[in-house]
Amino acid sequence: MSWTKFELTMISLALLLGFSMISYRSYQHYYYESAAEQLVANIGKIASSVANYEKRTGRYFPISADGEAFVRLYPDPFDSVSVDFQGVDAALFDRGNNNGIVLQLVRFDLARDRPVSVHLFETPYQVGEPYLRLLLQYGSQGQVESEILIRAQSRMPLFSLGEIDDHYYVVDLRRFLDG
Repeated sequence: MSWTKFELTMISLALLLGFSMISYRSYQHYYYESAAEQLVANIGKIASSVANYEKRTGRYFPISADGEAFVRLYPDPFDSVSVDFQGVDAALFDRGNNNGIVLQLVRFDLARDRPVSVHLFETPYQVGEPYLRLLLQYGSQGQVESEILIRAQSRMPLFSLGEIDDHYYVVDLRRFLDG
């Protein structure tokens, strides 16, 4: 029994479709894994830079441009005269370097950080301690960023990532420094 052209075409089409799907999923897996690796590396660099800054100056955050208060958010998108955080590479916070995920270094303040409970992590946060805020987009890119974050969580120290809501996560930088 010989095969007709129609049968050969259908089998070839099925094989091509199967190969295309496997190739696409392989590419996605590679992209998500490498993006997660880069994100965790950036978070680790930020944590060590903050620790080095604290060792040199005795405080986690620089003094604001007016010289009175400490900077609360770095980088602050709403501050036209932002203070450079010495030792922390600003490129580590860039969305392009984190596959669309927004990273912000925040000084914990119980009065302002109501969603971030002091008991969110194993060791309660003290006023003035730094944590990292991760903000994900809404829409189709949010799904990609969520996939990256799921993979990144498996590379982070245990109990270092806390979910505030589906697009707002916090990272306990102390866990990166402790091991």
